Amino acid sequence: MKLFILRNSIMPSDMFTGILHFDWIFFAKKKSFLLLLLFLLGLGIFTAVGANFPFPETYKNSPYIITYITGIMSLMCLFTVSLLTAQSLMREKEAHFDLILYATPLQKKYYLGSRFLVICGIAIISFALYSIGLLLGHQLFRTNRDEYMELYLWHYIQPFLLLAVPNILFCTGIICSIGVLAKNRIAIYISGLFIYFFYWGIALFSNSPLIANSSPISAESMQLMAKLDPFGLSAFFEQTQYWSAEQRNTQLLELKGSFLVNRIACLAISFLLMLYAYRKLSFVTGNEKKSHKRIQEKKSNFQGDYHPVTTKNSGCAYFFTAFFSFVKIDIRSIIKSVPIWIIILGWCSFASIEMVSMINAGRRLPERLATTALMVNEILKLFPIVGILVLIFYGSEVFWRSHSARFESLEKSSPVSSAVVILSKWFSLAIITVLLIACNCLIGVILQLSFGSAHIDFGLYLSLFYLIGLPLLLCSALIISIQAICRNRYVGLTVATILLLFTNTSLGGMVGIKHPVVQYANVFQGIYSEMNGFDFFLDAFHIKMIYWTCIAAIILWVAIWFNNKRMAVGKLKILPVIMLFTFLVGAAFSGVILLKEIEQSKNNERNDWKQAYEERYKKFSRLLQPSITDVKTNIDLFPEQNSYTVEGSYILENKGDKAIDSILVYADKELQWKGFVIDGAKLVLEDKQYGHYWYRLLRPLQPGESSTMKFGFAYEASPFNGFKPFNAILKNGSFIRISNFFPRLGYIGDNEIDDPKERTRRNMPASSIVVPLEEKIQMPYYYDHVTLDAVISTSGDQTAIGIGDMKDQWQKDDRNYFRYKTPSPIPFRFAVSSARYAVQKVMYDGIAVEVYYHPEHQQNVGHIVRNVKQTLRYCKQNFSNYPYEVIRFAEISSYVKGFAATAYPTSYFMNESFGFQNKIKQDPEKDILNELISHELSHTWWGNATIDTDYREGCKLLTETLAMYTEQMLYKTVYGNENILSRVQVHKDIYLGERAFWGEEPLYKSDPNKPFLCYDKGAVVMYQLEMLLGEEKINKALRSLLQKHAYPLQPPTSLDLINEFYAVSDKALHPKIDELFKQIIIHDLQLDKAVVTKTKDEKYELNVAVIAKKYSEDGKGKSAEIDFDDPIEVEISFENEKKQIIRMEKNQLQLKTLLSQKPAKIILDPRMRFMEISLEDNGKNF
Repeated sequence: MKLFILRNSIMPSDMFTGILHFDWIFFAKKKSFLLLLLFLLGLGIFTAVGANFPFPETYKNSPYIITYITGIMSLMCLFTVSLLTAQSLMREKEAHFDLILYATPLQKKYYLGSRFLVICGIAIISFALYSIGLLLGHQLFRTNRDEYMELYLWHYIQPFLLLAVPNILFCTGIICSIGVLAKNRIAIYISGLFIYFFYWGIALFSNSPLIANSSPISAESMQLMAKLDPFGLSAFFEQTQYWSAEQRNTQLLELKGSFLVNRIACLAISFLLMLYAYRKLSFVTGNEKKSHKRIQEKKSNFQGDYHPVTTKNSGCAYFFTAFFSFVKIDIRSIIKSVPIWIIILGWCSFASIEMVSMINAGRRLPERLATTALMVNEILKLFPIVGILVLIFYGSEVFWRSHSARFESLEKSSPVSSAVVILSKWFSLAIITVLLIACNCLIGVILQLSFGSAHIDFGLYLSLFYLIGLPLLLCSALIISIQAICRNRYVGLTVATILLLFTNTSLGGMVGIKHPVVQYANVFQGIYSEMNGFDFFLDAFHIKMIYWTCIAAIILWVAIWFNNKRMAVGKLKILPVIMLFTFLVGAAFSGVILLKEIEQSKNNERNDWKQAYEERYKKFSRLLQPSITDVKTNIDLFPEQNSYTVEGSYILENKGDKAIDSILVYADKELQWKGFVIDGAKLVLEDKQYGHYWYRLLRPLQPGESSTMKFGFAYEASPFNGFKPFNAILKNGSFIRISNFFPRLGYIGDNEIDDPKERTRRNMPASSIVVPLEEKIQMPYYYDHVTLDAVISTSGDQTAIGIGDMKDQWQKDDRNYFRYKTPSPIPFRFAVSSARYAVQKVMYDGIAVEVYYHPEHQQNVGHIVRNVKQTLRYCKQNFSNYPYEVIRFAEISSYVKGFAATAYPTSYFMNESFGFQNKIKQDPEKDILNELISHELSHTWWGNATIDTDYREGCKLLTETLAMYTEQMLYKTVYGNENILSRVQVHKDIYLGERAFWGEEPLYKSDPNKPFLCYDKGAVVMYQLEMLLGEEKINKALRSLLQKHAYPLQPPTSLDLINEFYAVSDKALHPKIDELFKQIIIHDLQLDKAVVTKTKDEKYELNVAVIAKKYSEDGKGKSAEIDFDDPIEVEISFENEKKQIIRMEKNQLQLKTLLSQKPAKIILDPRMRFMEISLEDNGKNF
């Protein structure tokens, strides 16, 4: 190296080869480099063995899964390239060798080219080892060979070449260019963070499948995101979003369309940035670039006597003086540096985009109100991981600033203790945290003002300094301590990154880091509800913060002790020991509380319990048990204590034809049970592990006879463990599906493992929870309907909502009591809510309409009432009379998860985050309240107590699908056909996307556990059926279904519904009805030719040729082409915005027609009569 730098006569090729060799050796000799390669090889094996993906009928080593993994894991190159670039480009500066290097005849093209190739090459080699590990894991560690296909090396090589290599080149180009130009390590880290921000911004905005609970976006938006996504994953998802299982197992990603554009753009950006960096690179230091100014010395006229001053370099005063002096220097350095303001500007831009996106609510929902709660929840969701990454990289810079400024020797020679230095670095890093959180709050306030929010809760914004600020402050302590102990910038950076990412993200769960006592200083994980705030979850957070504050203090103490040789000097020698003992006691005390209070199940523990339950009690699934006919209960809610108690009694009737001599009671083992009393029965066996109790009747219960059963139980929620599903007893806005926790009789099928793959892995037979469609319904059918009489009490300032008519209400001992009784039997499914409600009541057509809502959420209450009236009028006119005297809608807290709204007889419960805080009037094409109210209220007819089917294949077709149909008809009535078409398109996109993950069955035999079939495909199918038969005939069929099968008559199956459609339609349409419900049919239309010719008489001749195909699928990825025998509609649009639809009859694939004016655009199948996957080739503009 020295030889070619000093000799001018050396050949350029030798110079480049020498530099390249030197740069390679710099990394190759490091033990950390070899460890990195081994780590990535092991990570590849671990991914192959441990990763599970929700793609049915898809092999674990299929080309789709390999591409999916390669694309996601290529995000790792951000961190790899950032670390490599910082070490490679900054090593001369850190070694104080830069001035010597710049004085040599070294050419910048060789210098820059060598550095780029080595960084890029090492990143590529590293990822190649990951891919090799993935391959080895798939081949050597197969637990179930049926889940794997034969080995094809190209399935691993092609994704590596198309995704990993371009992504590495892209990251290297950007990060190296910035490093070369800025000559600043923190700028290198910032560039990596910016790419990270940009990627996740696109992922959130485009509702990438990588984002939990993502919703579909339009094809145009998806196409745009596919081009912009720097890592190509959006383009991958765009190309594969509708792939079947067979395609996932056989097809590779094609380099075409948006994916091709994306890859070319990725490489082009990388090349252009490197070219720009090359042109701007200059081998001079920043000081040499500055013009030299003449400095004139001024003589000082000051004259004075010399007086020696005695200094004191110990004691508290000296400690704090030195501490604040260091802090002042560090803060001044941070504030004056450009990188911190780039970070702030970049984060503010990113956060603003995400918050505006959240307010705009996307394709399906109307604009949300810009409330403080919405802003704070977004900050809690978005900022913590970004804040941690900023602190990791900036912590390295703050700690090593003295070394970089060549001031370290002077600092060490001073009498200042290491405690001062380490604590001042920690405090300086904390200032960055405070600054970033303040910026988040400022963004929230500005957006609230911009969107016209009337109320800004500054106290809620200030809470972020505790909920996020304190955990990040503790993370800063860990970062500084690790740097102090490691004494190596990059080792400390790597260790801190690994520790904090594995203890603060979902990565930790993959290696068993799940308990809060090992998840280092996690930020608050909950949300803020406008109804109940943070509720009692802050209680658990306080304990966690005490624990982690003590742990952070101990870590800091160790770091100071490790670096400070003066700790035991003078009067302070006892103080560190006392402090350490205090922190150890605090950590032990709070840690014991966390270990005692937090319940965590081990891997597969729940499924192990379910398997054992099924093996022990499945044999009793057909044991004759009495039916519950009457429920009388007292439910006492205590919102302030997040608890409730229940006392109740059943009337049990033997509806069978044989005597019953024993009763098997099931009680949820997680509740506190007070016991059971069954008249004339004796407890003979108690199995608390599985929640079962055997009672022997002293005298068998004969057919038609009844008995009584009394019980009691209590529940208290824990701030450490949250709520059981549908059991949210809150300070305000509680919702409890209380029937789920009442005792039940017999074998409980819900306790079975319902995942087919998990059952196969455990060698268990298929679950029998879902009854086959062909199995006959028992005659006569015994409904599990009950008469409910419930007295519900709650706090004196709250109202309790139950099921049925409110018969009475009173106050006693500062508590409110409400008695609800159902006028007729209902399914054994009932719930309660409690909150400080405001209420609006009106009478409509003899029915009381009541809306209970949070007082601050009154904006859309009138709209809810209007939609209730519209739905009630439509359903009464077209189906049957409403069977009750009241319709009651109640708002519940956003802490209740699992649904936007849910329906019960007379009472309907709506989540506060869905409709109450949206600007419905501002966006009538996205009226979610119209959809929600019409859907839930229609369950009075389709579900609840009218049509109540057993749990069999296709049962949701009779409830959710018919509710979707009613929802569509109400939406069409209010907003017209054009808007309903856009809503149906949304459901079609959801259906086509979800079926790729879960597989499907024909709609009439659909699995009730696949909601995308009954909701989304059901919505599309009913829309197409309405196009085929007309709304009037469908409603006639539904009226007939109700007349024949409504409770208490024999319940229907999906075949009964289809027979009703047959009855109102021409026989020639029956095959089309079968295609919609009994088959899985996919169409593919292509506009092959569309030519417009102007005639002599000033008219326009339009010639159209269409390619039309139809496929029948089996739901498992296989398809077969069948005859296309359907008419096709062609929509012609003109420049004056008028439209004309021409029908191409069966088997007619060409069209010639004369038009009076020139067409502007034509579209095939404009009203979406066919289930098409791709619409890109369906139209043409002229």
